[in-house]
Parts: sequence; structure tokens; C-alpha cells
Amino acid sequence: MRRLALTTLFLLPLLLLACAEDEPAAEESTEAGDSEAAASPNYTTFELAPELRGSLAGRTAVIVVGNDYYDPELYGVLSLLNQAGAAVHTAAAVARVSYGLGGSDARIDLDLDELAGLIVTDGVELLYLMQSRGMESLGDEERLREVIHLQLETGGMLAASGIGLEALIGADVLEGVRVAPYRALYDECERAGAIVDEGDETLIDGDIASAVFWPQGPELVRKIIANTAGPSSSR
Repeated sequence: MRRLALTTLFLLPLLLLACAEDEPAAEESTEAGDSEAAASPNYTTFELAPELRGSLAGRTAVIVVGNDYYDPELYGVLSLLNQAGAAVHTAAAVARVSYGLGGSDARIDLDLDELAGLIVTDGVELLYLMQSRGMESLGDEERLREVIHLQLETGGMLAASGIGLEALIGADVLEGVRVAPYRALYDECERAGAIVDEGDETLIDGDIASAVFWPQGPELVRKIIANTAGPSSSR
């Protein structure tokens, strides 16, 4: 029921956006002027392979959403996880609503303390830190750093796209990890000890996955679903 409610809350404003004029999808920029690109109908095209549908049933995924998130990315990631049958939650530092560049709003059902509790009690298969300008400030949140370490300590997967990587940089978990950041984050990732792979736009290295931005974020989640599909892990 929670997954259905989340889907309904996200889907309605995003379907309204689909009625807008076609605009080319943004590639790497996160400027407010790109908000029109969020109205692109391209976000409706993410489909999971039939053999992977329902493959994450009984598992939990959490999307960490900051303000000024990129609407099509959120819809694409949410849609793929729902098709996989995962129980999907959204989380943020404090606010119960985050706002997208394209005008949609994401209803947040977990703060960081509640997210930490969920990781400990139920286990979270995937913690996805999505592209959003609000993630720049979230990267300095001590509680988020603790949540990221807790996720790794309990055997869960971490994934980040675009500015979402700021949170992993701030948590100091990228030493020796191969990452696929967008160009503006190359230096920061290298200072954090990461190995920047300029040849990949999506990359999974152990329990940490990364993507350049859009549309690479949903494609990264598709890869993660394929890699983790199977019997529910016990943690």
C-alpha cells in the first residue's frame, strides 16, 4: 500500500508535466533554467525487462531526495523499482516535501533518523542518492554520513547520480572506489580517493554505484536490479 501511495503521489504531477511541449533532455547541467527540460516525455520510457519484474519483491529501496531534484530521473528510478516489486520509500534531512525543477513535488516519508532505523530493523537493499541541488548541503549533514556508513556496514548497496555523489564524498567512503561522476566533480572525487573512470557513464564497484546524471541514473538502477535480482538477502 505504501508503494502504491508513493506511486500515485509522484505520478499525478509528472503526468501533468507530460502535457507540456517537448523539450530536449538536459545532459549534465543543473541550472534552474533547465526546469523546462523536466517536462520532456522521455521519462515515461523506462521499462524493466519482463524477467526482472517482481525480482526485488520483499526487499526495500530508499531514494534520498533533495530540493531541486530532476523530475524525470525521480520518475524513472521510482518506476523501475516499482516494476521490480521493491518496497520504495523516499527520505530527506528534515522536510516532508521536496520540490523538483519541473514543478512536481516529492512527498517524503522518512527523515534521516527514521531511515537509520529502517536500515537497522528491516535492511535496505538500495540507498539511492539522486541528482538534486539540495544534495550539496545534504553532503555536509553528519546524520547522512552516519546513514551512509550504516548502509555499507549492514551490507546494503549505495548508488548516487550527479550531485548525489557529493554525499558519498562527504561521507569519505570512496577511497579506491571506481566512480562515474559528471565532469565538474572529477577533482572532488579524486581528492576523496576515488578512481574517476572517464569512459563509463554508469559504474558499479562492489557496494557503491554511480552515474553521471540523466538519463544514466535510471539506467544505473536497471543494472543494479539485474545484479541483485534473486532470493531476498538476509541481513
